[in-house]
Amino acid sequence: MGTELPKFLRRREYLDSKGEDKFLVFFKIYRKLPPIGDGPQPNLVIAMDDTEAIRQKLRDLFESQNLGVLSTQRSGQPYASLIAFYASDDLKNFYFVTPKTTRKFQNLKTDPRVAILVDSSTNQSTDFHRAIAVTMVGEASEVDVSKHPSLVKKYLEKHPYLEDFVRSPSIGLVKVSARSYFLVQNFQNVIELHLNS
Repeated sequence: MGTELPKFLRRREYLDSKGEDKFLVFFKIYRKLPPIGDGPQPNLVIAMDDTEAIRQKLRDLFESQNLGVLSTQRSGQPYASLIAFYASDDLKNFYFVTPKTTRKFQNLKTDPRVAILVDSSTNQSTDFHRAIAVTMVGEASEVDVSKHPSLVKKYLEKHPYLEDFVRSPSIGLVKVSARSYFLVQNFQNVIELHLNS
């Protein structure tokens, strides 16, 4: 139990079809943990060959989910918050709204480094083999909605029931510029997607 799990790390570089965005993709394969139940066990082979397949998997997840967990920090103390998010199609930005008086808003104004977790779990035992979870890390900043009304429109297209909330003058629209994505599937397989400017 005290021995370190060996891992295989392979680095591959890709350019998207337009040659504009460069991604570094890391594949990590870990030794199997003790069996989980009596059913099929996680497959340790990651069969994804290009960044477009990975990006589409991320898009599909973000389109299917309305909520995520935001992690901020202040003075070394982490703080988690549930947020209703919208992700841009190019995966470069996440958006969410929050009252400017909240702890999470004050935290990100103090330290803009944040993480957002989105997953497809259903609180069932099958989640260990079927669910995927993605953590995005990046930097947060407030958006001037008067200069970017199209962002508010796109956000409300996904969350129309929040229109009154979003239109309140005490609400801030926050953009999180993505730096990296960490996709976990089959409970222990990890794919890292790093966006380089």
